[in-house]
Amino acid sequence: MLSPLESAEGILVTAAIRDITERKRVEDALRQNEERYRLIVSNVKDYANIMLDTEGLIVSWNQGAERIKGYRAEEIIGQHFSRFYGAEDLRNGVPALELKQATETGRFEGEGWRVRKDGSRFLANIVITTLRDEKGRLRGFGKITRDITARRQAEEALMKTMAELKRSNEELGQFAYVASHDLQEPLRMVASYTQLLGQRYKGRLDSDADEFIGYAVDGCKRMQRLIQDLLSYSRAGTNIGTLRKISVERTLEEAITNLQVTIKESGAVVTHDSLPALVTGDAQLVQLFQNLIGNAIKYHGAEAPRVHVSATNNAGHEWIFSVRDNGLGIEPQYFEKIFMLFQRLHGQEEFEGTGIGLAMCRKIADRLGGRIWVDSQPKHGSTFFFALPAGDGK
Repeated sequence: MLSPLESAEGILVTAAIRDITERKRVEDALRQNEERYRLIVSNVKDYANIMLDTEGLIVSWNQGAERIKGYRAEEIIGQHFSRFYGAEDLRNGVPALELKQATETGRFEGEGWRVRKDGSRFLANIVITTLRDEKGRLRGFGKITRDITARRQAEEALMKTMAELKRSNEELGQFAYVASHDLQEPLRMVASYTQLLGQRYKGRLDSDADEFIGYAVDGCKRMQRLIQDLLSYSRAGTNIGTLRKISVERTLEEAITNLQVTIKESGAVVTHDSLPALVTGDAQLVQLFQNLIGNAIKYHGAEAPRVHVSATNNAGHEWIFSVRDNGLGIEPQYFEKIFMLFQRLHGQEEFEGTGIGLAMCRKIADRLGGRIWVDSQPKHGSTFFFALPAGDGK
């Protein structure tokens, strides 16, 4: 039988063994985690992930660093990280400044040109973080470098392409304006003399001559409408100017006033709900409402046209306006086509038009930072929606 002393000693020994075992288990787990981390870091190929000592000397080197900078680990470990910097950066003391900022704030991040082993340069995104022990003493730095040369080249190419597209669009817009403007005068002369022929010689020639002159006069009128619409399209949304807070209700009323003759002749009724104030381009919004309401009146069915305008707020981000009518409606397969330039669903013998109105609406909505779409059923009318940013007008 064990004495009390021997029993206590046994308990202490057992506890010590358990403590040692637990500590060894924790140490093994930490070592395994560290080995896994190093394995992961060393195999990363898209990032140069290296460690520096407190003086900036390289103490670790992964595959990504070898791929990006061209040095093998045995060639570069022990060297100062400043050897990746160009002559101008070295003269300006950039490497030391980066370590200084990382030491003072815990982190440095920046972009700059760096030099590979073969002397070629690459644009790098660099992040340097400090490594400290449990007492806060500096133990070194972790440095991650990413080659962003391709990204920067792609961004510059995109910016160049966008600038060229902008210039091309401006030139095309100017060409459309000049061509449309300059074509009007000779066409006006042709139309005038053709109409004069029709008036002077109507009934004095044979019926074929009267018919041919009628075709010529009609063709001139259609061409004049097309040129005028092209001129309007080339101008649409190009001179938005300074956006300001406006009353959408007053804008709608202006559009309705511009359509008074059409509304009266067709017997149309145009109504609207309460509409918000909005930061946008007022002239463009007048044109947008005018085109949509004018279309709703033009493509009406057997009943007198009824058009209703309303607006809803989409979670404070945008206002969605709707222009609902009781007209002929549109087949779903044409929902996108109708917003394309010169696309018409009806012949000239049914409805006059050039196929530019809705294309102009889309252009205006785009320029105002919004979008436009339609929902419709044949013989049950259409609802055209357009959404504009809420801005500060909400």
